[in-house]
Amino acid sequence: MANHKSAPAPGTHRAAAQTKSVRAVEPGRRTSARIAVRPSVLKENASTTPAGKLRILMLEDNLQDRELIRLTLEEEKIDCEMTFASGRGDFETFFARGGFHFILSDYALPQFDGLAALRLVRAKNPDIPFILISGTLGEEQAVECLKLGATDYILKHRLARLGLAIRRAWREAQARAAQRQVEEVVRKLSGRLLTVQDDERRRIARVLHDNVAQNLLALALNLNFAQRLVPPGDKELAAIVSECVETADATATALRHISYLLHPPALDTIGLRGALIDFVSAFSRRTGIKVGLTVPPKFGRLAASIETALYRVAQESLENVEEHSGSVTATVKLRRSKDFITLEIHDAGRGIPPETLRLFGHGSIGVGIPGMRERLQMLQGELEIRSGAGGTRVRAIVPIT
Repeated sequence: MANHKSAPAPGTHRAAAQTKSVRAVEPGRRTSARIAVRPSVLKENASTTPAGKLRILMLEDNLQDRELIRLTLEEEKIDCEMTFASGRGDFETFFARGGFHFILSDYALPQFDGLAALRLVRAKNPDIPFILISGTLGEEQAVECLKLGATDYILKHRLARLGLAIRRAWREAQARAAQRQVEEVVRKLSGRLLTVQDDERRRIARVLHDNVAQNLLALALNLNFAQRLVPPGDKELAAIVSECVETADATATALRHISYLLHPPALDTIGLRGALIDFVSAFSRRTGIKVGLTVPPKFGRLAASIETALYRVAQESLENVEEHSGSVTATVKLRRSKDFITLEIHDAGRGIPPETLRLFGHGSIGVGIPGMRERLQMLQGELEIRSGAGGTRVRAIVPIT
């Protein structure tokens, strides 16, 4: 066994050429032992840790067990720095400092056991590998540990498994980190696409309103003038001109509807409250569905991104009521508190089948509901959908930034 010596005072560091150290850190005392190890201690993952060294926080009050575990890691050629905690106070203090790659914990301690430590860690960091080490652990206890989020568990009389468990847990942690990076890139790209889509919708709506609609209005005026010039006895010509007038009016109505769906001008000029009032009124006239809107009279303005996202949620939800629910009524409620904006859309229709709702939860149905969820996630918001015999309720919650 390597001889133990007092470590240098905090702020100093000692290293030997061609060697790496396994250091055990205890409250009030630091000791070190140096062993020669092979390069790339954790194989391909070693280079992703600071200087290839893992920082491990271990909750263990038995000094002999600490030493056995430390020696096991030496024998497994795992280059690490270990910080030991004897109880809750030490553990919380060290964990709060951060920077650890692993948590090892005894299962049973007098006043603060491994499961309590596991709950504490998972509440603050759901991803850090957490391995429980126990003298005896029954099947039910092992299952409970894994359900609570333990990465693995090791029996003290089978410490030979510890090195393998650490390497495997580290690979899995690195894979999760890589996956999160990919998801973050996808999220940012998706957000960028939604922004570009909104900008393009705004541009097309402006072109339709400023150019196409004006040309159509001029055509309708000329047709109305031509209708007055038709000779009284020419019924065939009168019918043709009258049909053209009706077609021009219907086209103008459809154009206004399309332009408004692309991007309502009211959203830019008078804000979310006014845009919702206009949209709900037009939606009720067009569909015959009676929609009750509740919104504070002094709601105020929000960031453009929040107003656009909530407007799209209301728009998509009411269109789903029209197309799928069969409900003849709906309600829209917009509320504002100090920290959050809440938008609720509720119908009294047939509801969404449970199996379909589960698919909605994974964002795999169409582009409507996943699109709503993506918009809200960009704003650190949430989308909640509940459906049953009494209809469907869509709730969007967005923090005010």
